[in-house]
Amino acid sequence: MPKIYPESLISIIIPCYNYAHYLEDSINNLQKQTYQNWEAIIVDDGSTDNTKEVASNYVLKDKRIKYVYQLNAGLSAARITGLKEAGGFFIQFLDADDLLGVEKFEREMKIFQENPNIGIVYSDYLLTDVKLDKYWKDVRSFNVLLNNSFLEFVKYWENGLMIPIHCFLYRKTYFEVYGSFDTNLRMKEDWDLHLKFSFHKISFLYHDYVGAIYRIHNKSLARNNYSQNKNYILRVLSKYYSIKEMKFKNKIVILNRYLNVVVDCFISKIRYNRVNFLQVIKVNNFKLNVLIAVLFPIKFLFEMIKIFKNKLMRLFR
Repeated sequence: MPKIYPESLISIIIPCYNYAHYLEDSINNLQKQTYQNWEAIIVDDGSTDNTKEVASNYVLKDKRIKYVYQLNAGLSAARITGLKEAGGFFIQFLDADDLLGVEKFEREMKIFQENPNIGIVYSDYLLTDVKLDKYWKDVRSFNVLLNNSFLEFVKYWENGLMIPIHCFLYRKTYFEVYGSFDTNLRMKEDWDLHLKFSFHKISFLYHDYVGAIYRIHNKSLARNNYSQNKNYILRVLSKYYSIKEMKFKNKIVILNRYLNVVVDCFISKIRYNRVNFLQVIKVNNFKLNVLIAVLFPIKFLFEMIKIFKNKLMRLFR
């Protein structure tokens, strides 16, 4: 039996909206954790299925599990509700359709004890199918932050750097000091959170263990509307560009990512007609929009030259 640290309760926040058919898998998996000092807060975000019934069955059997209902307000609001109910010193987010590695808490609590200056610990992850029959690694992504986590989040998020939120274990105090999720963001709320924490110099530490399983299904894929996805990337970048305390060199990096997204969307519109370009660029930031208007033609020209050059190289191979 692993050692239990009474002062180190972990609060697991599980937002659930019409995912009762996945919730049992997540809770059953959670109960296998080798570190047992945790509480789970299931936040029912106005579900119309039998989420309440499924959750209540677990509440009766396991005193560590709580159930909270709220009118439908979205994922960020559900997580905020969970944070208000959390009594732990550490916070773990877990969507109702996903799973955790059974040694995640034990390993990460040990890392926190050995590294008292570390603020956030995070693990590797695998993808799985609906029935949990197949598991595979996302070969397109990397998940190790190196020197400047804020700039790495700016430059590489969904551009190689992709880390599901349930990979992370957080010290709760940072949510109390710096705030949590932006309820105005229907997408990219986890990216925004990590930008916020890294901007405030909170340190991240990666450990090489599969601590999270991300389940792929129709509804999880439906979240990734291309035009909305890009629009929310621009909205988050605009938000951080506008921070008065933001260093000039950081603003240049933000501006460059913003410009790259706009140009990529414009090219995608021309080549594949798969993006609503006006929806993407609808971001209310006058200064940033003026800069983009000036720099866009130059960046676009360079990208078109690159595309044309690549086509020529393929022709003459």
